Amino acid sequence: MGKKTSVKPLSDRVVVLPLDEDEQMRGGLYIPDTAK
Repeated sequence: MGKKTSVKPLSDRVVVLPLDEDEQMRGGLYIPDTAK
């Protein structure tokens, strides 16, 4: 599969950043630092 990405709204723009493998759970869910 392709590289996983993170989408972050920034005012009226969107920033898309690649995720490191350790930031994802087994099911492919992203857990933000504020929820950890």
